[in-house]
Amino acid sequence: MIAEVEAFENQKISEPFGWDDQFLSWFSTLEIPMAEKKLKLGGLEYFHFATLLNRSDGGTCGGFGSDQSRRLAALKSAAESIERLEMLEYFGSSKCKIPKAFHTSNGWAVQSSLEVANEKAFSEALERHLLLKSFFSLGWSGFNCIQKIEGPELDLYLLTTQFSHGGRMAAMVIAKSHLYRGVSFGYGLGRIDQISQATFWQSAIYEAVDKILVLAGKDPKPSSKNWIREEIEFYLTNNFDFSILPQIRKPSYIECDVGEVHFETIDLSKKYNLQFPFFASFANGVGLIPLFTKSMLDSNAIRYLEKILAANNISEVPERHPIL
Repeated sequence: MIAEVEAFENQKISEPFGWDDQFLSWFSTLEIPMAEKKLKLGGLEYFHFATLLNRSDGGTCGGFGSDQSRRLAALKSAAESIERLEMLEYFGSSKCKIPKAFHTSNGWAVQSSLEVANEKAFSEALERHLLLKSFFSLGWSGFNCIQKIEGPELDLYLLTTQFSHGGRMAAMVIAKSHLYRGVSFGYGLGRIDQISQATFWQSAIYEAVDKILVLAGKDPKPSSKNWIREEIEFYLTNNFDFSILPQIRKPSYIECDVGEVHFETIDLSKKYNLQFPFFASFANGVGLIPLFTKSMLDSNAIRYLEKILAANNISEVPERHPIL
C-alpha cells in the first residue's frame, strides 16, 4: 500500500472519524498495490489512483478513481478494488449461474449501507443497459449529440442515449486526442433535467480522458487478455469515422421498461469482521442487457442472452460495439 494513502490516517480533518476514514484505514491493511498520477487537461488538474489485483486465472484487474479531490480519488479506487474482489469471488463460486462471457464488473457496487449499495448497483447496470439498448436497436442514431467541445489538447463529443428509464438516461463522452489515431469513450448516468449541469458529465469525461492521459506515451496494448482492454486498444489505435455521429440536435427520449431486477447482496462488515457498515450488491435481471462482446459468446452464453435480447426487441447484435 503506498504511503500516500496510508497518510490519510494521519491527516487532521475537521469532521469526526467517519465511515470514509474507517474504510481507508482498513483498506491500507490489505497491502493492495496502488499508484497515483496527477493529470492535467487544459486548466483542469485532477488526481487518478489505480490498483492492481491478481486474478486466479493468471490475469489482472484493478480499481480506478479520478477526482479533483485527492482523497475522493483514492476512496473511489479503493472501493472499486473491493468491488472487483467480491465480483471475482462471486463469479467463481458454485452459486453463480451466469455464463463466463458476462463476468464483468457491470452492475456491481460497494457502499456503506445496503440500500445505497442496491441503488448504486442498479444505476451501474442501468447505465450500460441504456447504452447497449440504444446502440443495438438504432446504431449511432440511438444517441443524441448534445455538444462538441474543442480544445488544444483534445476534443470532446457529448452524447446521451435515446432510451431512458425513470427520468434518467446514460451519457457517452468521446475523446479525440492527437496522441492517438482513434478515440476513447467514457460513460455515465444522470437525470434528464440535469443534463446542463457539469456534474452530469463529470464521470464520463474523467473516464474518457483517463484512457488517453494515463496511457500517454505508452503502448496501449493490454498486458493480459481481457476483451475490454483489447477493445480500448482497438478504438484508440484505429481511425474513428466522426461522420457517423448524429448531428447536434435537441435531445429526444424513449422511455423503456427494465422488468424485475434481482440483487445479490453481501454483508462485507460481517464477512471481514469490520467495525463499520459495508455492503456489496450485484444487480441483474432478464430485462437488463449485460456488458459483453459478441466474440466471447459460446453456445451457453448465446442461450442465456437470447431471452434478454428478446425482452428488449433486439434480434441481433453487431460484431463490435463502443460500450466497454
